[in-house]
Amino acid sequence: MAAALHVQFREKPWDLIVCAGYTAVAAGVLLITGTGTPLAALLVVFAPGYALLAALFPGKAGLSWIERITFSFALSIGTVAVVGLGLDYTSFGIRFSSVIISLSILALSVSAFAYWRRIRLPSNDRLALDFEVRRPVWKEYQPTEKKIVVGLVAAIIITGAALAIIVVSRSPGSRFSEFYLLGPNGRETGYPTNLRISQAGSLILGIANHEGSTIRYLLQIDLVGVEFNYNTSMGHNETVEVNRTAMSAFNLSLSDGEVWNHLYTFSINYSGLWKVQFRLFQGGDLTVAYRQLHIYVTVS
Repeated sequence: MAAALHVQFREKPWDLIVCAGYTAVAAGVLLITGTGTPLAALLVVFAPGYALLAALFPGKAGLSWIERITFSFALSIGTVAVVGLGLDYTSFGIRFSSVIISLSILALSVSAFAYWRRIRLPSNDRLALDFEVRRPVWKEYQPTEKKIVVGLVAAIIITGAALAIIVVSRSPGSRFSEFYLLGPNGRETGYPTNLRISQAGSLILGIANHEGSTIRYLLQIDLVGVEFNYNTSMGHNETVEVNRTAMSAFNLSLSDGEVWNHLYTFSINYSGLWKVQFRLFQGGDLTVAYRQLHIYVTVS
């Protein structure tokens, strides 16, 4: 007789315990290593959706197991899109760590809520699972079933291999440096755009290295006097640079994955409209800036 594995739960929601445990372990591995792994793929494509469905449908009625598993994949993909959209409007941005942390917190908190909802139900109404897994006997399958099994195994192998290649290999196109400005509160608000003469204004400069190697950076900050001139041929105002003065410069070297944040304080001693320009150069090449950012400041 073929060996069999009996899987059963009703009184205790082992599915939610496993989901939460897997989420915590997978998130920890991803955050510690800083890179993706095929073993953590379910954290993105399955765990959040499964937890949400478990919270919405805590009992055995409403969804079959096939529907529950299928919808978990679809709902997880939608959840990742919503989380990414929300992060894009925050100072955290859509980054590897922020996405993993957000998805983990969501999956863990919703799993806890789903656990609470399920154990409040009478035992007979709770979602339950009772099945036996035994070693398949190939000769017992019908010809059509054998074709389906072979097709499924081939699809799993191909998908798994493709996922492993994507996760393990780093495409050159994915190598870049982040360069950003934040307000003094660490958010994308509160920039010093209106100051009095000689009043100090502050903001946070940020650089994150995702180049795959150590990179030398030069961050040059200039104060640019500007004025608006009306272009009659184009029919709109144009910003014209009147003068330029070097304010500050930072030389730094960052290893791959390293992030540099610096609270920068400046003041302007003359009234008018000014552009504070931030130019980032890489590797000693000062001919063309790698990234450029600026803010306009009105001084009165």
